[in-house]
Amino acid sequence: MKTDPLWGMIGLARKAGKIAAGAFPAEKAIKKHHAFFVMIAEDASLNTRKQFQDMCSFRNIPCRVYGTKDLLGSSTGLEQRSVLAFTDPSFAEAVMKKLPEI
Repeated sequence: MKTDPLWGMIGLARKAGKIAAGAFPAEKAIKKHHAFFVMIAEDASLNTRKQFQDMCSFRNIPCRVYGTKDLLGSSTGLEQRSVLAFTDPSFAEAVMKKLPEI
């Protein structure tokens, strides 16, 4: 089975300490203006999706709904995660480029 390089890059960002994984750490990073890109799981609750999309829109942070909670969690070496906030501009840009266009 061939692995998507996107998930490997997310794992690398996690190992480098450049991701706030989970709703509470991501919210904290967004509100402190440390987040450069936010990824929300497709199967996150509608409330969670709206909350983070509104939070990012208000602060002009790029935000994208992609992947599942299982994929976001396993790519970071953790359990299920609904939200990932990238706290490094280089990793954020690299991940955004790897995401397929809608």
